[in-house]
Amino acid sequence: ARTIRKTRALGAGVIARLGWRTVLELEHRKDDLNHSDEDFGTRDRTIADVKNRVETTWSGRATYRLMGRTRLMMEVEQRSLSFDNPFLNSLPGVTRNLDQTTWLSGLDFGVGGALRGTLRYGYTHMDYSDPALTDYRGIVGRTALTYILDGGTRFTLDAERRVDFSVWESNSYLLDDRRGVSATRFLNRYLGLEGRYTRGTISIPEPAVGESRRDRFRRYSIGLLARIHENELGRKIEYALRFSDQYQDSSVPGFSQARQTFTLSADVGF
Repeated sequence: ARTIRKTRALGAGVIARLGWRTVLELEHRKDDLNHSDEDFGTRDRTIADVKNRVETTWSGRATYRLMGRTRLMMEVEQRSLSFDNPFLNSLPGVTRNLDQTTWLSGLDFGVGGALRGTLRYGYTHMDYSDPALTDYRGIVGRTALTYILDGGTRFTLDAERRVDFSVWESNSYLLDDRRGVSATRFLNRYLGLEGRYTRGTISIPEPAVGESRRDRFRRYSIGLLARIHENELGRKIEYALRFSDQYQDSSVPGFSQARQTFTLSADVGF
């Protein structure tokens, strides 16, 4: 069975335009995440013990239209995680609640054009409330480059580096580095086909106990797209049915896995 996640979210934001070049955005969000999985279990702990939490996020973003289709961006985000069961089973008495602050800067270019891209890179620090767990400070970011041909065909290259907490019992944090390429071809105004290949690594370099872990993964996916609407800025209403095949090769015996999934999703932009 697959893990079932239920999220209760509440958020509010303010957008202010300072002239025609500058936009400021402020946002506050609170997410209450609850998980269930009858097939999950390790050391007498349920998936709820491992992943149920409340995330509180404050963020601010400023964009400045430099010229034509190019915009500069600066963003700061502060995230706090409070787990329903904060104690690690492998380290009795150690809690894993944390605060994370991320600063990003970058640019968007070619907005609405045939060649368009996004670049976001910066610095993050993740601080655990318990000194027994290792904090993280380092570079994070994401980038994407898209080329759109006449006739509804687009190619995209993208890459991402992020840091987050891990559900692995003996770990402080994980590093996720991935790269991908995708192609989309619309057969007519409404229906299209999609293919994607992604590969990367997920590393757990500083576990609280035991050995470090490094997983290599690759993923293929194909999809059928139904596009209801899209404007010249790329804002759209689109549904997708996808099949994916993923294999993950772990450095720790017993953690390698393969899986195939079908996904139905909706992408709504405004």
